[in-house]
Amino acid sequence: MASERERYLAGREMTAVGKTADVVNRVAELRSILATGVARPARVDLRLLRKRAWIPPLDLGDLAEPRRAPTWREFEPAGQGALGRLFGRARHHRGLAAARAAFDEAVRRHDEEEAERVRRVAELRERHEEERKRVEKAAADHNRGLDEFGRKLARRDPEAVERHLGLVLAAVPLPSGFPRRAEAVFTPEAETAAVRVELPPRDVVPTARSFTYDPASDREVRVARSEREVAELYRSLVGQVVLLVARDLFDADEHLAAVRVEGRAGGASLLTLEVERAAFARVDLRRFPAEVCLRRLDASEA
Repeated sequence: MASERERYLAGREMTAVGKTADVVNRVAELRSILATGVARPARVDLRLLRKRAWIPPLDLGDLAEPRRAPTWREFEPAGQGALGRLFGRARHHRGLAAARAAFDEAVRRHDEEEAERVRRVAELRERHEEERKRVEKAAADHNRGLDEFGRKLARRDPEAVERHLGLVLAAVPLPSGFPRRAEAVFTPEAETAAVRVELPPRDVVPTARSFTYDPASDREVRVARSEREVAELYRSLVGQVVLLVARDLFDADEHLAAVRVEGRAGGASLLTLEVERAAFARVDLRRFPAEVCLRRLDASEA
């Protein structure tokens, strides 16, 4: 059986191993942004945005069934008939009157409670029906708006196209912690889109390579990543995001002839890619690293 000291050392070691695994996984995620993104279609299916009107069925709970009404048998004094007469007529009448009064009171309370139950059931049903109508109307209004959006998009209405491109940009698969701010401007005459994408700051790249535990000093040792590797990895993720955004725009909108994607961080432009569809199609994003693809497409770094 492990001693308390052994358990402590094992725990510190496992903590270091876990932190190292987190760093390794994060770096792998940052290096695979483009590969992960191009593996799926970027098209936005407007049919999937339609809403279906549904609300849960009304659950009345304990109010669903009427309460059982009291019966005279439950209140009738014991010993009616020949046996009751043995105890005297007066006593018999007093017991009968008390039982009748108790029965009448029980009936009265039951009738009041039942009337209140019926009232509450009616109120709940009315509310449920109102909610059903509200949900149906909201879904119908949403779907009509979506249908109109689809018609405008087919006509290449600039506002509709920009809205569509916004949906595409919002769906770009980016690692956790990356900003989701992007804006698109569509020029219908040339069928081009100009997009600005907000990129994360450089500190998104882990500056630690690994962690180890030194039992002699009882401290965690952080192994740093070189500045050169941090810079290379950050430059790579910037390029990957810009390329992926351009790819998704072309993939989602077959009418676009060219796109201009500008990646920015902290108000500064880091990378701009301006490319026509035909030229972009000649670059194999699955085969070559982002920096190679960007050179072939003449992207400009700030």
